[in-house]
Amino acid sequence: MHASQIILPGFLGFCVLSACEISPLKGPHQIEKTASLIWIVCEDESLFFAQYGDSAAHTPHLNALADEGTVFDHMFSVAPVCSPSRSSILTGVLPTSMGSHHMRAFKGNGEGMNWQTGLPFYSAKAPPQIRAFTEHLRLQGIYCTNNAKEDYNFQTPPMAWDASSPQAHWRNRPDGAPFFSVFNVFATHESSIWKESNEPCDIDPLEVPIPDLLPNGRVVRNDARTNYCNIERMDREIGQILEDLKTDGLYDQSMIVFFSDHGGPFPLYKRELSDAGLHVPLIIKWPKGVEGPERNTGMFSFLDLAPTALSWLGLAPPPVLPGEVIHPESSGHRALYGASDRMDEQYDRRRTIRTQNWRLTHNLYPEHIEQISFRESMATSAAIDSAASMGLEPWDSWKNEPRPEWQLYNVHQDAMNPVPDSMLDANAAVFASLALMLDSVFNETNDFGYVDEAVLLDQFHPNGEPDTLLAPEVSLQGGFIALKHDDPNASLGWKYSHESSERWNILAPGQRMKVSDDSSSIEVIAARIGWQHGRSLMEIRPPAY
Repeated sequence: MHASQIILPGFLGFCVLSACEISPLKGPHQIEKTASLIWIVCEDESLFFAQYGDSAAHTPHLNALADEGTVFDHMFSVAPVCSPSRSSILTGVLPTSMGSHHMRAFKGNGEGMNWQTGLPFYSAKAPPQIRAFTEHLRLQGIYCTNNAKEDYNFQTPPMAWDASSPQAHWRNRPDGAPFFSVFNVFATHESSIWKESNEPCDIDPLEVPIPDLLPNGRVVRNDARTNYCNIERMDREIGQILEDLKTDGLYDQSMIVFFSDHGGPFPLYKRELSDAGLHVPLIIKWPKGVEGPERNTGMFSFLDLAPTALSWLGLAPPPVLPGEVIHPESSGHRALYGASDRMDEQYDRRRTIRTQNWRLTHNLYPEHIEQISFRESMATSAAIDSAASMGLEPWDSWKNEPRPEWQLYNVHQDAMNPVPDSMLDANAAVFASLALMLDSVFNETNDFGYVDEAVLLDQFHPNGEPDTLLAPEVSLQGGFIALKHDDPNASLGWKYSHESSERWNILAPGQRMKVSDDSSSIEVIAARIGWQHGRSLMEIRPPAY
């Protein structure tokens, strides 16, 4: 049976294997709802923050947020690079479960050829019942904005956001409306290491710590300094967001969530299926009336973000979503999962499971040798190449040696270097248990990574293009419209035909909406991730002459 036919059991398997029980809130005055939720998402950062023992960057705004909230010690992305990671953030499911696992499968409007693969760009097809989780919020009148990066590895669903642009802001919402606002702060992106290397900054390169994964030297120190400088610049942008909330009288009541989209931005961090590539900061300031601990040591995944946003804004998460709601005292999961596939021009397939004590990684392309052109712009890449040419470890093995098929890490002893072969027999029971769990979540029946990308493209784009939805059926009665569609997984929307805005009003099937007496026609749309939209224009009253 093909992977696309049996996705849902894979979702359920994740929940069973992850020990999905979450501890209830404690304290008589705690609530489980907010009217204003803000996500601040930075780019390409591991635990280079004071909250995690690294104070090289001065981050007063983030520090203040942490002082008023909870710092989470174990938050993990499901992929070590942006597009697959962001696909999981928006949908709440593993990229391998819907075919959004290859880095840069979709770009721009999805048209044209991908020079990295020789294949056309394509959008993954969402499994049944899976859509942008923000659509559930919008259906309940919650104003949803994204400022401004999308990059979901599929075409952004037209009903996902009330606004998605550099101008998107909660301040544009209807008066008094509850809101969910995402701010993507770009300052710390990998490319900023070389683009911002000459920007003024007070950090002394001789004072910055150099991670063990990177060779120590002037070039690397300069790149490390630039990263910390970029973090300080990011913190100033965060400060402006927090100041806007305070100016609007919204700060105290709001739930504010800060995290990075994956680890990085250096080689051996970004794109690596390891703690360096997946372990990210998470800080949550709870809404007024909710007390939380200074730290939470539970294990959490990006699959928990969508259910958490839905729940705290008053909606029950759909049962199909495998993640759990994060509360102040949540105990988290017993195991978390991650995947890494094609990175730009280089094919690969890796799968990993992480528990509190162990990580097991399965390298399905063991002959893989690291060669990704984009990161060669970073000076640290040249320093690693130099160290590798001299036979220095771990850079020589990383650049020049095939990987072992399996890598077992005792994360309490050394999260960055695997257990030596001589110790594998002593940990055989741990290995066998983790391997069994990993195979239950990633196998040929629920993992699109087992499908050749050209074959996958044919499945997603039969006859050379994606399937097209029919336009919604429209009924008009007494000045109200209602929409319906034969596909129960289609999202339905409408707008006045004279409007230049790309914003679509969202409607549930059969829901009635009053239309203005001033408009003579409306445009309607049916959309689903991975399908061509179905659109039509309908006259709702004769045009005036």
